[in-house]
Amino acid sequence: MSARSLRWMAYARWQLLDAIWQRLALPLGLTALFTFAGFYSMNEMESGRPDFWTTDDAGRFTRMMLRQAMSIYIPLAVLMGTNGIVAQDRQKGFFRFFFAKPVPVPDFYLSAYLIHAALATAGAALIAAGIGWYSTPQPVLATAMACALTFALLGSLLFLLSTLTYQDGLAFVIGWMLTLTLRQVEPALKAGHWLHAAVRVLPPTHRLDAVRDALYAGQAWSAVDAWHVLGYGGACLVLGLVTLRRLPLAR
Repeated sequence: MSARSLRWMAYARWQLLDAIWQRLALPLGLTALFTFAGFYSMNEMESGRPDFWTTDDAGRFTRMMLRQAMSIYIPLAVLMGTNGIVAQDRQKGFFRFFFAKPVPVPDFYLSAYLIHAALATAGAALIAAGIGWYSTPQPVLATAMACALTFALLGSLLFLLSTLTYQDGLAFVIGWMLTLTLRQVEPALKAGHWLHAAVRVLPPTHRLDAVRDALYAGQAWSAVDAWHVLGYGGACLVLGLVTLRRLPLAR
């Protein structure tokens, strides 16, 4: 094994620990706290019904809890996993230490991205499994897929922005609000309006929402929508890696 591979493996171990303690612990902790509070409240309300968790009402409540838990966990996991992933190192000068020895810059940050994505997906599956263990079985694999698709789209967009600007979080929020606004007004626009073309280049969040809703409900989901999400996210990730390869970090 080459010396460069050994250095990359050493960095990957450090990235793994950083992802767990610095980026994933808070989303997991907050989601667990919220979920515990929800089930505790329901237990108190239904204390006179010992068979409650075997009823259809329990199934509906548990599905609602899963959706709400994921609405907290997934955005936090994506934001904390990729916000500042490159920009923070550039801004604080950490890259001078990281790359004092020859380690490919794109490989280093791609490794960090993939580790964060894998851990975030595993965390979503863990939460779904925990909810299902306590109450009624939940779609663990489907929940993991919903998280992975979200990370593939929004995490990749944040990764790209982080290679371009120090204010990647602010740029992401502005882009997110612009996307939501334009998608709401698009149906009212006349045919041929120039905004129709502008909307097509925005992140396909509506397709992501459609796939996630179907996954949570255990229904059939659109492979076309899923591939559209993956294609857009993949393009953002590749552009980010090209930026890292072509532009110096000290700029």
